[in-house]
Amino acid sequence: MEIFYSQETNVLNLVALLKAHHIRKVVASPGTTDVNFIVSMQNDPFFEMYSCIDERSAAFMACGIAAESREPVVITCTESTASRNYYPALTEAYHRKLPILAVTGLHDYRLIGNLEPQVIDRSESPKDTFRLKVHLPLVNDERSAKHSEYLINKAILELCHHGGGPVHINLPSLLNMTFTQKELPKVRVINRYMLDNEFPNIDGKKIAVFCGVHAIWSDDLVNAVERFCSAYNS
Repeated sequence: MEIFYSQETNVLNLVALLKAHHIRKVVASPGTTDVNFIVSMQNDPFFEMYSCIDERSAAFMACGIAAESREPVVITCTESTASRNYYPALTEAYHRKLPILAVTGLHDYRLIGNLEPQVIDRSESPKDTFRLKVHLPLVNDERSAKHSEYLINKAILELCHHGGGPVHINLPSLLNMTFTQKELPKVRVINRYMLDNEFPNIDGKKIAVFCGVHAIWSDDLVNAVERFCSAYNS
């Protein structure tokens, strides 16, 4: 039987958004709760995969790859104490501002604190290991799917924000080991534009300017907005 992508929505969203943000390098430490994520990337030639069964070594490998390539690198492992082994390298990544995206598998948030095997509470981490942590929801409707997209975008954007650094995504899994999804979903891609970035071309586009609650505008700002609206028929 041919193997394609996982059918789990969180996995599909994450893989699709990694591709959309041009993040291709992955150091994987296989386990039960991250197998859907790993298999989905293994069967997509876009990704450059490295395998390291020891999580501590895997995270340090990622630091080296990120430093040399100057690109974000994904590390992924299963839950419980496996994820704790990431801390030494992520502390280094934090202080070196290396863009490491740690994706750790999880059975279900509702099992935390109920003496379930292999389930530990990762809601908090040492302050100098992650710039941001996000916990993806279990997707069961359109609203939770959209929220998942938003959180993944937010995490990816933080990798290179204000100098960059490591970010953590908790990825819950329903352990649906079915890999029959042939296409990735269309996902909402969010980009951050800074003053020194190349802005998207808006010539010939329909443009609306929305202004929410704000302080009193200066004359210079009012004039700038009016010139913009005049130039682009906004």
